[in-house]
Amino acid sequence: MRKFFLENEYGVRLDLNSPDVGFLTSPSGLGYNMTANYVNIGNSYLNSYMNTNQAEIKGTLVFGGRNPYESYEKYVDFVNAAQKLRIVYAPLTGEYFRDVDMVSIEKGEIGKGALSCTVSFKCRSLFYINKEDKFVIERSEGELRFDFRWPARFNDYSERTVIFDNKGHVPASFTAEIFGYTENPVIEIVVNGAVMSKVQFDVILQEGERILYSSLDGDLYCYKVYADGRQENIASTLDINNANFFKLPVGECLVRFTSTTGVTNKTVMQIYQFFKTV
Repeated sequence: MRKFFLENEYGVRLDLNSPDVGFLTSPSGLGYNMTANYVNIGNSYLNSYMNTNQAEIKGTLVFGGRNPYESYEKYVDFVNAAQKLRIVYAPLTGEYFRDVDMVSIEKGEIGKGALSCTVSFKCRSLFYINKEDKFVIERSEGELRFDFRWPARFNDYSERTVIFDNKGHVPASFTAEIFGYTENPVIEIVVNGAVMSKVQFDVILQEGERILYSSLDGDLYCYKVYADGRQENIASTLDINNANFFKLPVGECLVRFTSTTGVTNKTVMQIYQFFKTV
């Protein structure tokens, strides 16, 4: 049996599976719909535009127990105290999360010992799992390592690659943390041998310095972090000929890390997969 919860920014959950707290019934909006435009060419229709519409999850919350009004007030207090909310949807396949705002709740009357209230949530994200795919790319123990003053051609390890299979329904955002020492590090996305996307950081990172990069929707950034903790926004130094903030395509791709000095000491990459429906 599927279950529903509301969760705030601290990970505190409100169980929506018991009338004593609030039982969500008749939920709708768990699928998706698209806006699509087509151009008629003879007897065929060419798709010219398609985009996912903002979803809205609706249902009825039933408050029971000894005092339904008290259960209702606790629910409303929880929602209004939260700075961020997400619905936790738990079918038999596991838990999935969706960032939401509660935009309406209609308070009804008590009937048959329960208070029924229609409720509506606007979705601010697609579904995602509460687990990021994290990769740490660094030199392995015993690997031949040359002094960085030597030219890059003397480095036997000029690149690192990760093969990633994005099983989500849309391209996957990611964050990367690149550690020094390294010069002009590059991240490339390769599909079927062709470079599809690329970002090059034209900086020299000393030991103790790093780059922070994100292609998350609504949270794009590119910083150089100095050893003393200072941050410098270096987004303006990126090559405008590249699509510098990109995502990993659906399906399998190769992520390649290179630099002028060969591979970096260490790169940490976190990948976020999203689903239109689960």
